[in-house]
Amino acid sequence: MGVSKYFKNGPRESKILRPKTIKNINKILVLSILLISIIYSASYYKPTLYIKDNYAWHVYMAKKHMSIVKNDVALEHVKKAISIEPERTDAYEIKTTIYRRIGLIDQLKQELSFLNDPNKTVFYYHNLGVIMFRENKLDESSIYLKQSIEKNPSYSPNYVYLGMLSLKTNNLDDAFFFLNKSINLIEQYPHSDPLLNKGYHTMIHVSLENYYLKIKKYDESRKEAQIAESIGMKPLIAHTKYLLS
Repeated sequence: MGVSKYFKNGPRESKILRPKTIKNINKILVLSILLISIIYSASYYKPTLYIKDNYAWHVYMAKKHMSIVKNDVALEHVKKAISIEPERTDAYEIKTTIYRRIGLIDQLKQELSFLNDPNKTVFYYHNLGVIMFRENKLDESSIYLKQSIEKNPSYSPNYVYLGMLSLKTNNLDDAFFFLNKSINLIEQYPHSDPLLNKGYHTMIHVSLENYYLKIKKYDESRKEAQIAESIGMKPLIAHTKYLLS
């Protein structure tokens, strides 16, 4: 009696998913994943959705790819921007930064010659200072870096290179002053690109390691070396040591 009460129309089917139902669920999952990907992409590139100026769009995308160290993709966007409006200079400035990052000094010089006009920028003088530093033309480097400081006294990379330059010329008091000033400026005015902040901090601490070695404060030197290592940019540590040699 009790059994027939619950099974008047025969026994119930067990709720096992049929192949058709599983197929539909799989479709829903695939569509959900696709939708999430689209939403993520839209949020990542959200500002680009509102840029109607093709030149500005390529400049923006170049900066975006530089921030994730995709310099080759960034360079392609910069070249497209220049092909659209070759008279605008900000794309050339980005190109000089990319060339400097990847060590293409001859190409960097060529781009800087284009920017050599009455409307010189802090980046123009800074890049010239870096080129002269890498070519070991330290007097010329110092002149250009200080001209860059006149344009923008808060641009920290100038002080990083002046600190390194002072180490190479054994002006140790100047080196300590410039390196500490660069740390303060990076904290006050951090770069929009986090990798730049990490990179310049690495260069500073490697340089301070060198400074403390020169004045025979070995414990402090080791501490600076540990800080540089902890930042996690080992190739830049080696490159900075090469520049200081």
